[in-house]
Amino acid sequence: MDKLRFLNKKESERIIGMVESQFGFKGKLDYIFALSLKNNVYIVNRDLARIDIDRLRLNSVGLYFGEMVGHEIRMSIEGAQIIGPGSSKNVVELDFNEQLDWLKGKDIEKEKKDDSEDAFILLKHGSDFLGCGRQRGNKIINYMPKTRRLSLKGDYFGQESE
Repeated sequence: MDKLRFLNKKESERIIGMVESQFGFKGKLDYIFALSLKNNVYIVNRDLARIDIDRLRLNSVGLYFGEMVGHEIRMSIEGAQIIGPGSSKNVVELDFNEQLDWLKGKDIEKEKKDDSEDAFILLKHGSDFLGCGRQRGNKIINYMPKTRRLSLKGDYFGQESE
């Protein structure tokens, strides 16, 4: 079973600092953070601090927020939706067809707008944040789990799909 560890204030500030530096997030994340042995980050309502959870064997708790990858954080879909509206950096707008390809689990070919280094990016279409990918050159790598990918059969959204 994957043991969770609740992070202290200093460790939580490190995660918040990563989110701020990677995505230009200017908002408040008023949560308790938990980290699994697999470096998965979860966020939990602060009311959990009132419960004695030391005797519980928890596999996960709260909402999956992202994964620590070296000195970066790769946001989950829900994590991207939480921080996306307050983020000003490494946010890429997708058109309708790119959005459908992304939701199907495909990598996206998209030119970078600047000469920034390869990084994790947030993807959005309109006001909807779709998740997080990795920009490598002119390619955005899709990390969407297979179980969450969109499977379209026939003519959906008025367009042909595969």
